[in-house]
Amino acid sequence: MLELAKTKIPDKIETAALGTVLHSFYNGVENILKFIVHENNEKFGEGSNWHVELLEKVVISTDKRTAVISRELQSKLIEYMKFRHAFRHTYGFQLKWERMEPLVVNLNSVANEFIESINQFISK
Repeated sequence: MLELAKTKIPDKIETAALGTVLHSFYNGVENILKFIVHENNEKFGEGSNWHVELLEKVVISTDKRTAVISRELQSKLIEYMKFRHAFRHTYGFQLKWERMEPLVVNLNSVANEFIESINQFISK
């Protein structure tokens, strides 16, 4: 479906399915980052802004670890985070393909960049 979306505008059902894929991708990213932060006994906000704080925390080195991701990757992930928030507060039929398209088209490259960053972090 990700490849099909590069050549054809998805219908409402396909758009909703792609929304679920984007939502799941970012949830996975967040779970990995939360694990890293918790493993290093770091704390981050527990309020409504904790998602943003988490992304900010992992671009900074600490005395216990190196930065997990780059600022460039952080800015890309922020867009997926924003979508995840919108997805949780809307119905599938209300999703707008025009807003999702760049996220869907770039998903594989952003996912690969994230995986590479995590692998580099682990190997340090």
